[in-house]
Amino acid sequence: MFHKHRKRRRKFRDCFDLVANQPGPGLNTSACPPNPHSTACPIYRGELAVVPGRSEMYVWYVDANNNDQGIWTSLDGGNTWTALNESGITNCGDVTGCGTEDGTYNLELAAVPDGGATDLYAGAVNIYKCQITSFFPTCNGPSTSSNTFLNLTHAYGCSSIALVHPAQHAVSFLINNNQQDVMYFANDGGLYRALNGYTGLTTGSCGGQNQFDSLNQTLGSMTQLVSFSQSPVDPNTILAGAGANGSPATQSALAGSPWLNVNSGDGGNSQINPADPTQWFVSNPPDFTSGTNIFSCELGINCLTQDFQNDQVVTSATVGGDTGAYYPSFLLDPQSSNELIVGTCRMWRGSNTGAGFTVLSNNFETGGSGICTGAETNLVRALAIGGPLDGNGFSNVMYAGTDGFGPLIPTIPSGGHVWVSTKVAEGTSTWIDETGAINPNNFPSGEIILIPSGPDAKRFPYLSILKPSPPCLIFAFSFIAVASSKIPPLAISPFAST
Repeated sequence: MFHKHRKRRRKFRDCFDLVANQPGPGLNTSACPPNPHSTACPIYRGELAVVPGRSEMYVWYVDANNNDQGIWTSLDGGNTWTALNESGITNCGDVTGCGTEDGTYNLELAAVPDGGATDLYAGAVNIYKCQITSFFPTCNGPSTSSNTFLNLTHAYGCSSIALVHPAQHAVSFLINNNQQDVMYFANDGGLYRALNGYTGLTTGSCGGQNQFDSLNQTLGSMTQLVSFSQSPVDPNTILAGAGANGSPATQSALAGSPWLNVNSGDGGNSQINPADPTQWFVSNPPDFTSGTNIFSCELGINCLTQDFQNDQVVTSATVGGDTGAYYPSFLLDPQSSNELIVGTCRMWRGSNTGAGFTVLSNNFETGGSGICTGAETNLVRALAIGGPLDGNGFSNVMYAGTDGFGPLIPTIPSGGHVWVSTKVAEGTSTWIDETGAINPNNFPSGEIILIPSGPDAKRFPYLSILKPSPPCLIFAFSFIAVASSKIPPLAISPFAST
């Protein structure tokens, strides 16, 4: 709920008064009590903007589920509020990224004086602009006119209009002595500038051009990797997943040359087939057509987005209707790379061409056989595969680490579990929760690694490393592989922590 600030001379204390009339009917004391907090309160993140020198204020907020609660304006210090027309934001012209998608993570607002008008900038996935005038005070102008919200960036559409990274977080402006609106925008991809927002940021139409400048060339590395895979025959060849930066790759990693982006979208986990290093696998988050998206291309460094999109090997239909994690977990079987292992809230195995997938485990959330909706806490986020071979020549030992939200967000059931099966081929009942006492606060599972030990890496001891983060703790599990019995943990001991 919104409060207004007032000063008290006594002891120079500052305090806030609750604004009597809130922007939106949902912000009331019943839904949003001061204590205790309420999950029914429809504000999770909000942005405020005030036009310098005017009693003109704007508010934009979303609830905990990224639902847009509206952009509101007040011309009288918050006594009355009027909702703006957001049709240009809701229907932004792109396949994805419209509205307040991920608004709990990316949201920004700025109100720039433009003569007697106001240029209102609203950033979520994209950057939008509306010129507010006395004739169109609520962004209710004709469609595609400057008096309605224009999509300046089209990050997941005709992105050449701006070449600006999605996921906006901050915006700042300064009107200089030449009456130019100099603007800076910060997002997941770094820092961008417009030398004059008045004249350089004017179109939302594909084929046009907005005058954004990237300032990232000299800022150092600005890319966060979700995953990477290295070719088994060439250490210079690396395929990565870089979140909203796509899936970059290089064949000259040791030379420090530029990388190529071989797949667009939100790049997740990746794999290079050790038996065929030109066969690459990438993944993208769930979308409105499929809850699990894994793609393949057999052209190596010459792969392009269209090549991957033309060979989707895993969809929701492939894995029994399941929706997986935002970055779906998958691995090629290290002992039979024609087989692909996929984790949703269940474990699946099938051909790396996408054929013949069968379920290997029960639902890690419920313990039953129900499909995964993607809303589970215990979605698989870490995998490890190895051990003795089954009768088909496939790895028969698997580990699955699940997501968790830590102690501040308790869930039922709890998350952050480590599930193990040492006889995968014998069915779903072979999986055992081996988490024990190592993760009492239910942090998400980090990486799980099987390290072969002994003269016969297919039959003797393995070391598994689990890293719940945060905090960064690493645990060792010692197992002895005995073909005729289960493999109980002999020791569970933290050997490093930071």
